[in-house]
Amino acid sequence: MINNIPKAWYAIAHIKEIKSKPIKLERLGKNLVLWKDAEKIIAMENRCPHRGAELSLGKVCDGAIACPFHGFRFDTQGNCIYTPETQGAIPKLQVKSYPTKIVADMIWINVFDEELDNSYAFEFAQKLYKLDCTLNVYIDFKMHFIRS
Repeated sequence: MINNIPKAWYAIAHIKEIKSKPIKLERLGKNLVLWKDAEKIIAMENRCPHRGAELSLGKVCDGAIACPFHGFRFDTQGNCIYTPETQGAIPKLQVKSYPTKIVADMIWINVFDEELDNSYAFEFAQKLYKLDCTLNVYIDFKMHFIRS
């Protein structure tokens, strides 16, 4: 599915959709989890590499997302930084994360494995966001009343 779309940044959600809990989204042929830390919005694959649980069912704690199944925690880059059993990290255990940007109150994502310049789309989105127009419409119609 992802091979059939142009390589670009895509708007996938409005920032108001992201609250304190992670949310599940299916966009661009990907099952994603979106969550926020203190600084930014994070987008990752919605699957823990340990047992395959959906990370969107977990919780955000200390700048990381915790898997609901065994409590493995992954940082904003997708690195495993904590496991309850070892009380430490497993460096080789990772979740695929994707770069995000916020433009015109929309969350944009790049799901391709390369840097993309999408500045023209971001500029256009900003202009649309600021677009304000007033439309006055005059409607002429006849009414018929029936007395009963």
